[in-house]
Amino acid sequence: MFDTLAIARQLKGVGIEPEQAEAVADAVRQAAEHQGVDATVLATRADLATLEARLIKWVVGIVLAVAGLQTAALFAFLRPMN
Repeated sequence: MFDTLAIARQLKGVGIEPEQAEAVADAVRQAAEHQGVDATVLATRADLATLEARLIKWVVGIVLAVAGLQTAALFAFLRPMN
């Protein structure tokens, strides 16, 4: 469930009229409910940062593995056959 009061307060804090802020917060809640969004399982910025770090590690590992395989294949093809 979305905390519509917190959303409305945040919008009011940046200068949006109270009626508009409440309407926007309610619209967000309704849209989320209509789409079946469970706010308890949404990713936070910290979650996304952790995911990004893990993805970078995987990509770097894969790039290094491919480079190693290409180097090994190159040496295997270039060595003289006896």
